[in-house]
Amino acid sequence: MADLDRLIERIEKVMAIYHGASSDGERQAAEAALQRIEAKMAEQRAVHEQDVDFSFSISDPWSRDLFIRLLKKHHLKPYRRPRQRRTTIMVTAKPSLIDGVLWPEYQQVQSLLAAHLDQVANEVIARVLADEDNSTADEQEAITGG
Repeated sequence: MADLDRLIERIEKVMAIYHGASSDGERQAAEAALQRIEAKMAEQRAVHEQDVDFSFSISDPWSRDLFIRLLKKHHLKPYRRPRQRRTTIMVTAKPSLIDGVLWPEYQQVQSLLAAHLDQVANEVIARVLADEDNSTADEQEAITGG
């Protein structure tokens, strides 16, 4: 569980850095300021920026779950239309929110999560198969017929 705790701590730090705070007091002040700024921006954007339907296709279940939770964190409602694939995530939002806030935050957290899951998978495979040779498959030249 120590690895999981460290991962959660790293993700929280990335999110705190992303939102510009490093201590609990700064986080609370930043959150309050962020809410005030978002409220002001929402008023201004309501006049200048229209909501747009965005479609995302995320095949990895962990990444998809992460993205959906981030959408909900930003008070957005993910959905799918009838007959859309399970990998499709639709959301209606302001482009500046998706492009400027949500997508960069998702990319940072997703890369940390992917690196952690990759490390855990490699450790499990190495322990189960107890093979010291962890190289990939050998590459061979293609055989041409003729």
